[in-house]
Amino acid sequence: MTATLRLTACFAVLGLWPSIGATQSPPAPVDSTAATLPPLRWPPSASPLRVGGSAASETTFVVAQLDTPPEIIQMPTPHPPGGFRGGSETVSMRYVVGANGKVEANSIQVISASNPVFVAPVMQALEQALFRAGQFHHQAVRTTVMQNFTFKGP
Repeated sequence: MTATLRLTACFAVLGLWPSIGATQSPPAPVDSTAATLPPLRWPPSASPLRVGGSAASETTFVVAQLDTPPEIIQMPTPHPPGGFRGGSETVSMRYVVGANGKVEANSIQVISASNPVFVAPVMQALEQALFRAGQFHHQAVRTTVMQNFTFKGP
């Protein structure tokens, strides 16, 4: 039976950032324009879903396959642009956390942004972030993550 795969990050680190900066909200599902992935079998099989690339070193897992999802250890607060007067702006991102716990810079993709000027601060924060890598069978692995960043004004 085929199941629809919705990539979501199984971790939430709500309240990490002050209200004048950005806060994380639960990740959004992959939209219908995203790349099609093979069906997900439950429980997850020992072989990972391939998300691009062909070499074994490029194999990427999705959060639903992991024993332990990636966890943020350190991430700078993405600060809103100087002209931000308040309200709420959201940037949805997809990226790969490497087995070394760093975000792979070439993997960062903008899924959506309510205002494009908020993308740069999020990308800068992701490039400096450090994660505890996702674990599959007690081994650190590359993981595709989807995450929303919401900027709220005073």
